[in-house]
Formats: sequence, C-alpha cells, structure tokens
Amino acid sequence: LQQQNTTLETIAQTIFKEWFGKYQLGEELPDGWRVGKLGELCVKISKGTTPRKIDLEGLGVSVPFLKVKDISDNGLFKYENIERIPKSIHENQLKRSILEKEDILFSIAGTIGRVAIIDLKMDNANCNQALAFIRLVDKNTFLEYVHLWIKSDTVQSEINSSIVQGVQANVSLTVLGNLEIIIPEIIKLKEWKEIIKPIYEKLNINNLQIQSLIKTRDTLLPKLMSGQIRVKM
Repeated sequence: LQQQNTTLETIAQTIFKEWFGKYQLGEELPDGWRVGKLGELCVKISKGTTPRKIDLEGLGVSVPFLKVKDISDNGLFKYENIERIPKSIHENQLKRSILEKEDILFSIAGTIGRVAIIDLKMDNANCNQALAFIRLVDKNTFLEYVHLWIKSDTVQSEINSSIVQGVQANVSLTVLGNLEIIIPEIIKLKEWKEIIKPIYEKLNINNLQIQSLIKTRDTLLPKLMSGQIRVKM
C-alpha cells in the first residue's frame, strides 16, 4: 500500500505538471488565468503554539497535538506516536489553532517543507508552532491544486530561499501568504479536479488501511514474541 501511494503521488504530480507546470510566473498566461497570492485563496494562514507544562499538570489528555515529527516526508501522519493534550487547553488557550478537515499543514521550523492534509481522523486536532496551517476559502475547488503546488520543487525552492536562520531555522507566515501563485480559470480547475480527485480518494483509502494494519501489527507482534499467540506451521 505504501508503494502504491508513492506511485499515486508521482502520478498526481505528473498530471499537475502536465496541466499547469508549463506556465511560469512572469510569462503570458491563457485567457482567464491570473497571478495572485496564496493569502487571497485563504480564510486563514496561522500556526500553533505549545502549552505550558504547568497548565497540563493533573489533566487528562485526549486531543491529538501534532508536531513536525508526526508527518512523514511523503505527507502521512504517524498516528501511533502523536502526543495528546487536555481538551480544556485545546478549547481555550489553544483555540486559535484548532485544525479542521482539509486544512493544509506546512512545516515552517526545524525540518521545513513537509506538507500534509488534515484528514477526518485529525479533524479538531491541534498543533505546535513549527506547523503552519492553510485554510482555503474554497476547499472544494482549490485543495488538491494548492496542495500539489506547495509541494512542487519550484515553490519549495522559493520557500527555502526565505528561511531565517536563528536558534532554529524557520519561515514566517508572511512569506507563505505572499507566495505568488498562478490561479487558473475555474472551469479548467474543475476539469482537472475530475481527474485528480479519484487519486486522492484512493490515497485516503490506502492510508486508512495502512493505519489499520499498523495497529494490528503492533497489537499482535508483542503477543507473538512473548508466546501468547502461536502460529501453526
């Protein structure tokens, strides 16, 4: 399934390049296309924060709290290792960074450039300050387009050139919001969406199956190792 996902992601990037990659900033665009900024397409571009340890003492934890380490290089969540925070902290001190399904995450500190889409399992999760979240105005039209665009080598290179070196390398939210993006004609985007959406749907199905298999493996392996379960040969 992981190998299949790698193939599907490659296909998605290839289709994106075939439809949109031949047009560059500063060049003549087809009628109805224009250059805008990422911020124009968003309701919100923000980042999380880390709660104080003293505020966590004595409280039960239930809400997933995402960090860069919880996202793989290919954009999958490592569900089994995600830390959790109290619901009361999530809904009060950290309420400005409550994540929603189909938000796009982008790592802006430490390991910069990891990209993921919040799925149903991570809906209503939260994140720390090393992760920015991009919430689109029109997710139905632009989600896959912006996701593949921000993963592209061109955009990743542009972001890397804006890294601020300090105690920890980082990219500002202003840099993300001001990224110039080619905005195709909506009809063209919808035609492309008909091709790309089944690929994303298959990726989501595979990811759910992968997590189910990981959970089964992690449950059975210790029992096999300890002899609680035996396999008949």
